Amino acid sequence: MFKGLDYFEKISGKTKLNKTVIYAGDEDQERSNGSVFSWKRFTF
Repeated sequence: MFKGLDYFEKISGKTKLNKTVIYAGDEDQERSNGSVFSWKRFTF
C-alpha cells in the first residue's frame, strides 16, 4: 500500500516523511509505515 510513497521518500532525499493514504473504506488505520484514513473523515 505504501510502495509508491516509500519510493518517493527515497528519491526525495528526505530522511522521514509522514505518509498518509486516503482510501474508500470506513475505518482509519495506523500502520507501521504510515496512516490510512477513510475518505468519510473529510468534508469538502
